[in-house]
Amino acid sequence: MPSPNSVKILDVCKVAPATYSQDQSATELSLPLTFYDSTWLKFPPTQNLFFYKFTEHSTKSAVFHSSIFPTLKQSLAETLVHFRPLAGHLTWPPSNPSRPVIIYNFPNHGVPLALAESDTDFDQYVTTEIQDAAAARPYVPELHISETMAWTMALQVTLFPGKGFCIGITTHHAIFDGKSAFMFLKAWADMSKKMQNEKLLPVTLSQELIPSFDRTVIKDPAEFESMYLNHWLAVNGLESQHSNARSLKVSNFFGNIPNDFVRSSFYLSPENIKKIKDRVILYYQKQKNSAKRLHLSTFVLTCAYALVCMVKSKGVSNKKVAFVFGVDCRNRSITNPPIPLNYFGNAIVLHDLVVEAEDFVDENGVATVAEKLSDYINGLEKGLLEGAKERLERLSHIGDDLLKFGVAGATRLAFYNMDFGWGKPVKVEIPSINVNALSVMEGREGNGVEIGLGLMKNEMEAFASFFAQGLAN
Repeated sequence: MPSPNSVKILDVCKVAPATYSQDQSATELSLPLTFYDSTWLKFPPTQNLFFYKFTEHSTKSAVFHSSIFPTLKQSLAETLVHFRPLAGHLTWPPSNPSRPVIIYNFPNHGVPLALAESDTDFDQYVTTEIQDAAAARPYVPELHISETMAWTMALQVTLFPGKGFCIGITTHHAIFDGKSAFMFLKAWADMSKKMQNEKLLPVTLSQELIPSFDRTVIKDPAEFESMYLNHWLAVNGLESQHSNARSLKVSNFFGNIPNDFVRSSFYLSPENIKKIKDRVILYYQKQKNSAKRLHLSTFVLTCAYALVCMVKSKGVSNKKVAFVFGVDCRNRSITNPPIPLNYFGNAIVLHDLVVEAEDFVDENGVATVAEKLSDYINGLEKGLLEGAKERLERLSHIGDDLLKFGVAGATRLAFYNMDFGWGKPVKVEIPSINVNALSVMEGREGNGVEIGLGLMKNEMEAFASFFAQGLAN
């Protein structure tokens, strides 16, 4: 496991959007948060790590310092021209009415970018073996968050001499959701690759990678924004260390990470997913004899299978289990006009499904959970925002009678396609998933699903056993 001493910070700089004109719109902006963003205001930041292995022609560290890192830095500046708010910071003004807002001002603002070097065994780290959770910590950039100001994101590029490098990104949860983070990273990767080929500036991005920051498409007739902001004001009042009612300090919802907390990743191939789907359909036809429409998407099947393995690994059967997941509202008919696919920000609504633990550990637990999750998702057609107030109160409750699991990401997010010009990553990790959480993304070969999760070591070993046994039977 790498220690903080195994990673040396060589330099820290601030990268601002490339400037081609001095018009006011290019140097200053103010962008308010929406109620979707405010949902996540006090949540811990999201972290992503992308590990790249050197090709034969770029094995020397000199190539990294003379070509790779400068290209990453310059292409970041070019990309920020389109993602200018990410170079600013978040604040919560005391004015009334008050809402948090992103402020950007050139030349005072920019994205912090750290250059580091590690002597850790790169090849050993990028395997799919179980790793201590703390092993990722040195490669994750720290996001500065004070009571009055928060960065939108921070970046770190870590060199493993002769082996490869890692790009680490930490993002404020109130600024990004998974789809927006993917859009930014994909734009940066494409910009970097094009700069190496075209050698001309400015480089143009494809239309689907140009973000929309138009907040007028977000409608809030039920005043969800006031509900969420009042909730966070109340949270700040309960946390005695915050003298400022509008403190931006994040809350420690998930508690401290235990010493024996580990992470690992597991893969469901398209064949595995089809086999799980066939089992669910067969069981349902035999037991239910019903023509009810089942929503057996890759997401439903993946979560049902992983959750059954997780609950079994916990060894519990006498509790209720809450599965918390997000639903993307882009391009849906809940707003008029619909939120466009390239909308940048948060457009995710949290939902939760509560199931008895005994349903998970039953012999046909995967089919039972898949059916319940299918019914829930089919019911969302009535309204994605229905019951938001009650759900906020329910999710804020922490009790020993309820076992909560959460999921981050989406099965179609192709993070393994992030090619900055030196090949695709050999490993993608989401260190910010905590105890009782899992992440999902498209598999590294461009198909199937990669599942990342964090558990106690004995639970992870049990999970691995249940996961393999279930696919073999």
